[in-house]
Amino acid sequence: MRVVVNPNVLDRLRREDEDLIINFEKKYLVKLEFRADTSFHAEQFKIFDGTNNRQLESVGEHH
Repeated sequence: MRVVVNPNVLDRLRREDEDLIINFEKKYLVKLEFRADTSFHAEQFKIFDGTNNRQLESVGEHH
């Protein structure tokens, strides 16, 4: 799965939450790939299926 987040959120995930992410991947047998998007608000994220690029979830999107 690919997760798109604000760059500051990605920094935090890498610095403070890396062990949590690794444990999640092992527990659920999934590989998470993170990408930063500077247009995203800190509370916004999108999740995509890594195999077909289908959007699975979108949170915090402003219309």
